[in-house]
Amino acid sequence: MRRRGASLLFAAATAAALSPPNRSVKAPSARQATTAVRGGVLRAYDSLLKRRPLPTKMASSGAASALGDALAQTIVGNTYDPRRTLVFAAIGVFYFAPLLHLWYKALHKLEKSGVASGRFTRRQIIGLQLLMNQSIGAMCANGGFFYAYAAFDRWLPGGGNAPILETASKAFHRKFWRIMKANWVVWPLPSFVNLALVPLDYRVLFMNCFAVVWKCVLSLLTRAGA
Repeated sequence: MRRRGASLLFAAATAAALSPPNRSVKAPSARQATTAVRGGVLRAYDSLLKRRPLPTKMASSGAASALGDALAQTIVGNTYDPRRTLVFAAIGVFYFAPLLHLWYKALHKLEKSGVASGRFTRRQIIGLQLLMNQSIGAMCANGGFFYAYAAFDRWLPGGGNAPILETASKAFHRKFWRIMKANWVVWPLPSFVNLALVPLDYRVLFMNCFAVVWKCVLSLLTRAGA
């Protein structure tokens, strides 16, 4: 009996080992894992955005600006200049992020008051916002960029002694309209999508996703001799 029982036990164990795995329990696919990671990152960003909205936007804007300049330097192919990337990161953190934060708040107030009063439909408000964004907003942001660049280029370690206002004014007169023409090529469609579909708190982040390309354009246009 003992031998028979041992034989039966051995046969059962062998059958279990050779049987196909249970298909009802599946290991997570690469897509599911990627989705889970992406969801975790978005939840973390959302938590930071609710607790510290402006610093969070400053961090994402600085990263986009730095990446855009690094991309521009790669395209040009000269020796990489980390200081220039640092200048662009500072501009993203201390200039573009606060400016966009306040600008989108102002546009949102216009939307709320215009629609609530019944003077405008939401489509009309979006059209007005887009027009303001690509005229007043773009001109102020791009014009101020020259002065922000001259300031941070001088203030950060290793900067020269050139006067900020004079340097920025010369660059402004030479390159402002070139940058505006590039702006009207790059930004209208992303701006429309942003204003029409993206919630207010995420508009700066959405624009920063496209700003990598835009900061690359700015970096190329503001290089010496460009």
